Amino acid sequence: DGNRIISVTSVPPTEFHGDVLDARGGYLIPGRYDLHIHFGVNGSPRGGPTAISERRNLDIMASAGIAGFLDLTGALEDQRFSFRARINSGALSGPTAFEAGRITVPLGHGTEVGATREVTSPDEAVREIIKLFTIRRPDVLKIAYSPYSNFVPSIYRDTLTASLATPTQIAPTSLI
Repeated sequence: DGNRIISVTSVPPTEFHGDVLDARGGYLIPGRYDLHIHFGVNGSPRGGPTAISERRNLDIMASAGIAGFLDLTGALEDQRFSFRARINSGALSGPTAFEAGRITVPLGHGTEVGATREVTSPDEAVREIIKLFTIRRPDVLKIAYSPYSNFVPSIYRDTLTASLATPTQIAPTSLI
């Protein structure tokens, strides 16, 4: 079925008319999922994101057996969600793409590369998450909560609590 293995049998079904691969003496290894990448950007010497070659990265992932990935970048939101749509629609060949929507506080984790959805209160977090899920429909929500960090500010606990409750009211999702 395209590029997918449908079954492994000693004799193909009579209705099968595809290619048969003789894998005797070989290995059948399932694809791996990389669940934390920053696909669309690379840190530039000036501290901001720079776009990297989509095709080159997809080819590298394919050669490493990556069947899917979760992009937690946060920057270049328009490009990332468009990229996910092109891959998952088949317009661009590559592993299955999952995208994260992110929220953080001003100067919090990820803001140095243009992370989106900076919030300062529980009400603002709820509004931004609803907007994010309505417009972008991310596969997961990444919340930058790091209360013990000496390096970056963190979302307060009341904002975190409101943020955790919101996506489950909109659509099933995963939280990171």
